[in-house]
Amino acid sequence: MEENQNMLHRKTRKKWGCIFITLLLCFTPAALAEEESQERSSVTVHVLQDLSSYDALTEDEAKGSPFIPESLEDGKAVIGSDNRIIITNPYQFPYSAIAYIQAKGACGCPWDATGFMISSRWMMTAGHCMYCVEHHAPVKDVKFYFGYEDERNYLLLQDAGCTIWISQKVEEGTDYHEDDYAFLRFDDPIGDRTGWFGYWYDAPGSAIESEVLYCAGYKDGILKSDYDWARVYDSKFVTHTIDMVKGNSGCPLFDQDYNVIAINTAEAIDGTVNYGVRLTEKMQRLIQREGFPE
Repeated sequence: MEENQNMLHRKTRKKWGCIFITLLLCFTPAALAEEESQERSSVTVHVLQDLSSYDALTEDEAKGSPFIPESLEDGKAVIGSDNRIIITNPYQFPYSAIAYIQAKGACGCPWDATGFMISSRWMMTAGHCMYCVEHHAPVKDVKFYFGYEDERNYLLLQDAGCTIWISQKVEEGTDYHEDDYAFLRFDDPIGDRTGWFGYWYDAPGSAIESEVLYCAGYKDGILKSDYDWARVYDSKFVTHTIDMVKGNSGCPLFDQDYNVIAINTAEAIDGTVNYGVRLTEKMQRLIQREGFPE
């Protein structure tokens, strides 16, 4: 009788041992996949400390040239003369270099925004697109869609690791509008596929006011573009009446040669004009200090 009970206990232990091993084999890949996903989507946020002093930029340092991948060059999208509103070919340059951002802050708040590439690894956007100013919380999870049409159709999705720098005033959340900018460096050279914009730091006021500026940004996954004349407000801002809505924050204000002059950020309280934060020497020096362009 005792021998039969021992055999029964051994069978029971063996059975539960098999079940435990089976469960372990079932759950381990899922756990590993989740861990790998968390590692790939990791985001590191740094605060840019103001420079105590910096030298004036040379002409070469103050400008960057746009890059159009060969695969996108032949189908370059037309802007300006056809006055289109909805961009039906967001996978072609220059729209391919503009990202639809889906973000969630450490506070749990979700939001959409726009960003744009300025080199193979570097992106610019508005500071408040990477930081929840209301709850003083940085972005925690973020996806960047390029050439976005819908969740199954897009040129490129980047949800792997990236490093983000925001200005100190954005973190403080008070009187941050003139420093409402952020830099991002991706681990992968995704700009080689999307292309990137040129840029023009501290563009002379006369040059800005003599050219039409274009604005293209995402709202609920739809990319829309408009254009108009811009005006120099001061050394920090340009104002414009180009149509924009919530979600367009962080999109580029660029000229017909695809050089970005300002980052679209906000509208006036009375709704009469929209504002763009100008690219400045200070921005260039800060981003150079962090390893720009590579």
